[in-house]
Amino acid sequence: VKLYRGTFTGVRKFWSQCNKAINMMLDGAYDVALPFDGVGLVRTGRDPLFNDSGILLPSGFYIKYPDLQKDAEGEITYRDGNTRAKLFGGKVCENIVQAVAAGIMRTQRTELHKRYPVALCTHDELGSMVPEGEEEQYIAYAKEVMTRPLDYLPGLPMGVETHTAIRYGDAK
Repeated sequence: VKLYRGTFTGVRKFWSQCNKAINMMLDGAYDVALPFDGVGLVRTGRDPLFNDSGILLPSGFYIKYPDLQKDAEGEITYRDGNTRAKLFGGKVCENIVQAVAAGIMRTQRTELHKRYPVALCTHDELGSMVPEGEEEQYIAYAKEVMTRPLDYLPGLPMGVETHTAIRYGDAK
């Protein structure tokens, strides 16, 4: 853990920014950017439909933390269904990363599906049905779609690995 945190110091810095965001939301400060290395892609916000505290993502979607509270011991929680869940910077960071990645995959899946039906989708993989003889065209198109910059995330480096096979397991 110490090696990872010492090597990737930006992760800890962003956790700190996420902790600040949690406290801003508790204090009622909304529409505040979480700047990181001069870039503020996410902001504190309130979901306009339910008025829940949350993080506004670059896609326009929210990560919601309903009924955000700090107890007498300083533990921060939010309502998660019928229970309360702890909230801290590392969790908010993970929520942001996963939500942004999911949004990217949705955009890419929708575009890829226009030419090659997407038959499989995991958190970081898409599998399409490709007619025999079109493997090279598919690979070129998939690479173009999967590395195309997104309007709401300019400058984000995108990479992809592509494989073709008759069976999913053989493409790995």
